[in-house]
Amino acid sequence: MFEGECIAITGGAGFIGSHVVERLLSTAAAEIRVIDNGVCSDRSNLASVAGDPRLRIIDADVRDAQALSVLAGCNRLLHLAATKHNASSDPARLVETNINGTYQVLAAAIAGGVQHVVAASSLYVYGTDLPGPYLEESPLLARSLYGATKIAGEHLLRSMTSTAGITGTSLRYFFVYGPRLYQHNYANSLVPRTIRRLLKGQPPVVFGDGQQVFDYLYVGDAADATVQALARPIPSGVVNIGSGVGVSVLDVVAELSRCLEKSCTPEFEAADETAGTVRVGRVQRQHDILGTRSTVSLAEGLQRSVEWCQWRQKADTTAEPTF
Repeated sequence: MFEGECIAITGGAGFIGSHVVERLLSTAAAEIRVIDNGVCSDRSNLASVAGDPRLRIIDADVRDAQALSVLAGCNRLLHLAATKHNASSDPARLVETNINGTYQVLAAAIAGGVQHVVAASSLYVYGTDLPGPYLEESPLLARSLYGATKIAGEHLLRSMTSTAGITGTSLRYFFVYGPRLYQHNYANSLVPRTIRRLLKGQPPVVFGDGQQVFDYLYVGDAADATVQALARPIPSGVVNIGSGVGVSVLDVVAELSRCLEKSCTPEFEAADETAGTVRVGRVQRQHDILGTRSTVSLAEGLQRSVEWCQWRQKADTTAEPTF
């Protein structure tokens, strides 16, 4: 797969990106170029592959058109770099990175001869007005600014790749979790937040009644699907990436408590925008076209997440656990 090719990844030192880089370096690709400014990532995520001569890491911002000239000569591009949904305290940066940054990346990729682009989108494009499961054809009713920027990114990808005569795919990731999620803007997501509190002997925090239902996918499974999307154009141009299984917040908290052998009554706080929602993806297209599906159970994935967080908290000099 990818024999002799050069593949570029924006955000390649981040949570999902680092797992994808590891997988790409196990293929016949000639070069992997990671473009990452370190704001939402950690270079230590790539420690296990840092010595591979095919890996080139470029410190650059996706909003910097001149810096993106490094995309010249690449065959394929994975665009993961973004300002995350919980960074809404700086809405201008959210828009500038996720919309203008995406435009700059696509323009540089097209000018540089890239033939296939895969870009990260999100379940947040669907909003919360309609109950799941969400199909790729479901209405895009984003309520959050982050979701709106992802809709804009999908339209930019479709328009610019079509005009240039190349292929492009948007991957609508659902709730991806697992090792390396603990850092930076992800730290307040349910899984790392709950692990952190349990390790401190504090009760988990649950917003509302905890009955809201989400679609969780282990990061290794998400990375496998992403690699397959890089390998082939998708006729529809959009694919949901998830497990297709809904799990309540209370069930996730209970499973994490079991992993850590803690018996804690959750601390319930005022309901947030997720109250009463069922946010699950229909993932038949992922199964049929990409040939991937969820292979790591929630129990196993959460156990791996706990073990990684314990290793990370120790600031240990030993090698990162392998999952």
